[in-house]
Amino acid sequence: MSGLYGTLQLGQRAVQTQRQGIELAGHNIANVDNPAFARQRIDVATGPTIISPDGIHATGVTTEQVQQVRNQILDTSIQQETSITSYLETKNTLLEQSKAKLGPTFLANLANGSGEQLSGIAEHLNGLFDGFQELANDVTSRSQRVALVGKAEALARDFNQVHQGITHIEAQISKELEASADDANGLLGEIARLNQSIEHAENRSSSPAHDLRDRRLAKLEELSKLANFQTSESETQTLSIHLDGETILEGANILGQFQIAIDAEGKAQAVLTTNDTQKAVTQGRMGALGSVASETLGPLAERLDQLASAIIGELNQIHQSGFGLEGSTGEPLFVGNNAATIAVNQTLIDNPDRIQASSDANAIGDNTILRALSGAARNSFATLDGQTLNEHLAGSIGSFVEELADTREQLDDQTAIQDLLQRQRNAVSGVSLDEEMTNLVKYQNAFEASARLVSVIDEMLQTVVNLGRS
Repeated sequence: MSGLYGTLQLGQRAVQTQRQGIELAGHNIANVDNPAFARQRIDVATGPTIISPDGIHATGVTTEQVQQVRNQILDTSIQQETSITSYLETKNTLLEQSKAKLGPTFLANLANGSGEQLSGIAEHLNGLFDGFQELANDVTSRSQRVALVGKAEALARDFNQVHQGITHIEAQISKELEASADDANGLLGEIARLNQSIEHAENRSSSPAHDLRDRRLAKLEELSKLANFQTSESETQTLSIHLDGETILEGANILGQFQIAIDAEGKAQAVLTTNDTQKAVTQGRMGALGSVASETLGPLAERLDQLASAIIGELNQIHQSGFGLEGSTGEPLFVGNNAATIAVNQTLIDNPDRIQASSDANAIGDNTILRALSGAARNSFATLDGQTLNEHLAGSIGSFVEELADTREQLDDQTAIQDLLQRQRNAVSGVSLDEEMTNLVKYQNAFEASARLVSVIDEMLQTVVNLGRS
């Protein structure tokens, strides 16, 4: 349409376009502190040209779409790296908690010449062998026999406490796994509902539901903190979530759920269950919880059991071949068979004279057995891969400490990667108040000018109408 009416419509469209720009700038500014929000902008284009007998007429401006400023590659990378970061954060926290829980009972410094005093198992293991030597110097001493029993009890008690500490940590891990699985399933439900809302909104409008998509992305990143997964979108923009080829969610349909399963070693693990298929969760918080339980605490408990069993077997074999002050023989020094059950023979606790120090029933002052017991500290054990007792203990402690140090280092590197990606995304998608204020002023001036155009055309139309009446 040409003429004044056409120009009036041109002004009207200009006013509407600038109003949309002002509204969008306000929307961006309102969400400046919303980490899930990606800034939006309007794409405008020249209106369609009208060809008439009078010539070619412009129609001003039109809004093509509201565009969300996002980088899909960055979003996908952050989602994947978030899962790895959460895995390392959780693992580091668990190892630190384990260190604090087991504390001086287990994590003693065994480095020679370190100048630090031994504690826990290391201290009492060395103390037990020192006790054998001290009693060997005065076989009939009642006080030395009582002291030796006390040192054996202290060592057994340390093993029991470390085992109880590991059991307690594993129980806490199981509880946290169950809570995390519930959280993950809850997020799946929220994402499914958002998928439905997005589909409903976009079917009713030609524009994408940007704000709903922002909320969905935030939920996906929350889920990635708990578990590893992949996402895909169909040609119809339907979002699906997968784990190692198994589809967990498709659109509004939830096809699987996160559960807790017990592995062959009796440790709790997070798995994704879809129909009759189970896939292990290997990253995120749930992946770390399962990993620490099965790959750190499990082997640690096994090595402690091996050490306790070697102590029980070796020292009992030597001790049972000797004779006590009363001629007793065949009494074990320890009872039990692992770190959980090791204890000093109650008979020796009740009567330390029955400690079998002599190799000859008729030689009360003989200390052959005590010297053999003391020398066991230097023996290598086939059940400990040819190591001595102290070497095996040092290896167990060293493996734990090395894993903790490696995890800290990996976490530092991963945090740097995560922060870099986040800064890159903020540079692309984040709201800049300076930029939005500039746009706001630009749209405001354009709005006022467009409104003035409409006012001028209106006055001209009134003039034309009045001319027709005269």
